[in-house]
Amino acid sequence: MKAYQIKLTLKDTHPPIWRRLIIPSGYSFSQLSVIFVFAMGWEGYHLTSHSFPRLGVEFQDDPDEDFSGWSGIDLQEASEHLIDEYLDQVKSYEFTYDFGDDWTHLVQIEKILDDYELNYPQVVKYKGNCPLDDCGGVFGYENLKDILDDPDHPEYDEMMEWSGGAPDREFDLEETNRWLAKMYLLDTKTKPKSFPELYDDLISGEEGFCRISESKQPKKADSRTRGRNVETQAQSFLEELLAHLDDADTPPEQAVQELTMMLLYLTRFSDTKSGANRAWKNYDFAAMDLLEKNGFIDQGSHGSKSVSITEEGLAFARELLDEYGILDWDKK
Repeated sequence: MKAYQIKLTLKDTHPPIWRRLIIPSGYSFSQLSVIFVFAMGWEGYHLTSHSFPRLGVEFQDDPDEDFSGWSGIDLQEASEHLIDEYLDQVKSYEFTYDFGDDWTHLVQIEKILDDYELNYPQVVKYKGNCPLDDCGGVFGYENLKDILDDPDHPEYDEMMEWSGGAPDREFDLEETNRWLAKMYLLDTKTKPKSFPELYDDLISGEEGFCRISESKQPKKADSRTRGRNVETQAQSFLEELLAHLDDADTPPEQAVQELTMMLLYLTRFSDTKSGANRAWKNYDFAAMDLLEKNGFIDQGSHGSKSVSITEEGLAFARELLDEYGILDWDKK
């Protein structure tokens, strides 16, 4: 069975909170919202969205048509669209839970599998507990942790009573996968159901999701829409690159150095006189100095506008491209 290996990371959390899931194809975006909510550990009574800035489309339940096209994003009904055609096109997108607290998740499509043996999703690896709903987003979550760590804080007693003494819910892999096993796809087709409807059915004891009878095609964004999305696309691309690092916490200095080395490599040119591989040096000074110290580049004289990439640097860059999943020019 075709399936997607997905890494779902709650953005701006340190250390990062994430889940790695295997999800069969064929679900609607509303059904995927239920899967994501249970996989993370959210309580599930807030609205959700799936945003694809590069494609100029966002999927919500009962979207407000007055906001469709705002900031270059066309809003579409989540229950009427299958995930397959979109997950096949991108390497990452954003999932948001609770438009008030704005819990935004980076969704990475790590692999597309052809031989998944189960007909339901499962979490195969995870890190971190899920913050409490309604604690105020990432900022409120960090503030809540600080308050609970300080018995002398003026809000300590109030927050202790509200939270029960913990800022998050302990993640239970076995219990989570028990719920996910109930979200198998039935052969029965029916009219689309929204995330709240599907969630209530599941809590009430119903098992299995019916397939939607038809997946609609959203209209494509025009050139003006794509232009308004440039900044969002660039941010999404950088987040996608950073997320390809190890699951362990990666020092920002290392991330900057690796990204800089790849940019130097991908923008390199051949010196007409010496034949050496060179690149313009308009990058972070500290990262450039560290790359030179490690023998990957030679910055030359202070007045030089370009750097020379050493053989060691070329080899290092190619290793990084493989790690980040980026094609070299000759492999396009």
